[in-house]
Parts: sequence; structure tokens; C-alpha cells
Amino acid sequence: PLAWSRAVLRGYNQALEIAKPVAAVLARPLHAAALRRRPGLPQRGLGRAARQRNLVGRFVAATDLVGLRILVVDDVTTTGATFREARRALLA
Repeated sequence: PLAWSRAVLRGYNQALEIAKPVAAVLARPLHAAALRRRPGLPQRGLGRAARQRNLVGRFVAATDLVGLRILVVDDVTTTGATFREARRALLA
């Protein structure tokens, strides 16, 4: 999930823009299933270990997802740290 302050600065959420046509092609609803619990440092410029530490506990599931199949869309994958932390939050 993109921090609200970053979305305001950019004027859009690039992962959401990628997810929209994917959801349309799959004929599935689009929901923000993970929310940012607290702000942190941008991942850009951090090494692998620092990226993983930076994200611990930052995301939480937005709603009850029991029994649902979820597709996680990330705009950039470098180390996979964001995906892993989002997955942890969604499975919790």
C-alpha cells in the first residue's frame, strides 16, 4: 500500500493503476486488501536487509479476508520485501 502522503504528491497510485486493467480482464472486484499501518522510510536506496526491516509490522489487512483468493499487485519488485510483508499481513 502506498502511503497517503506519497499518493497525494504523485497524484495517483501506480500499483492501483496496474491493478485496474488486471481486475477488469479477470472480471474480479478490485479492493485495497492491505493498508499501511504506520509510515516509514521509503524503500528506495535501502539494501536488502534494510528493506526487510523497514517493512516489518507496517501493513495490516483492511478487512476480513477468510476464504477469499487474493492477487497482490506491486508496482516495482526489487527484493520482494514489500510483497512478503503484505502477504504476512493478509494471511494474518
